Amino acid sequence: MRDALTITGKLIEKLEIQTIKTKKGTDFTKQEFIVETSGDYPQPIKFTAVKENVMSKLNSVALGSEVEVSFNVRGFRGEKNGKVFYINDLQAWRVFTKEQNTAKMEYDFEVTTDPVIQQSDDLPF
Repeated sequence: MRDALTITGKLIEKLEIQTIKTKKGTDFTKQEFIVETSGDYPQPIKFTAVKENVMSKLNSVALGSEVEVSFNVRGFRGEKNGKVFYINDLQAWRVFTKEQNTAKMEYDFEVTTDPVIQQSDDLPF
């Protein structure tokens, strides 16, 4: 089950798509993007998209659009030259614009055609 971490803000930057080669010989693509939160102390937050569907959705969103990003926090431990280091990453798994999120909320339910149950006045009390 995914942790329900979400943040809303303005999409202010989309970085180039990168292909990364791993030590195991596999390749993966990623795209980083920046969302600026609103409020008294706006913060620029960097996310990473690694799934093709998230990157294609991201590329259809215009800079300056209000977005909602659902993400997981990922942590990595590494070692270089005998020194241990840690890296945190916010991996986006869904990106919605305000309009897309409203449309999803309006139509993300099952419509039933069950007849309305009639209330009865023959209660025992």
